[in-house]
Amino acid sequence: MKPFVEAGPSFRSSGNLNGTLPSKEGVAAGVGVEAHVWKLRIAPQVRYLRWARDGVTVLSPPTVPDQVEFLVGISL
Repeated sequence: MKPFVEAGPSFRSSGNLNGTLPSKEGVAAGVGVEAHVWKLRIAPQVRYLRWARDGVTVLSPPTVPDQVEFLVGISL
């Protein structure tokens, strides 16, 4: 098992806005572990994202700036 840490910028597209004006950039940080099982590499991780402030409009609802994801990478 190999533990790892990641950090860097994060970007999102502007599709399906649903009446909101979310920011398109943020920062991400995560931790995980890579394990070898047979010929596969499996790497589960937890990632935290903090998005920049939304664009300012009076009528659009604000979005939540904090996001947590659980991801699993599988490769040969």
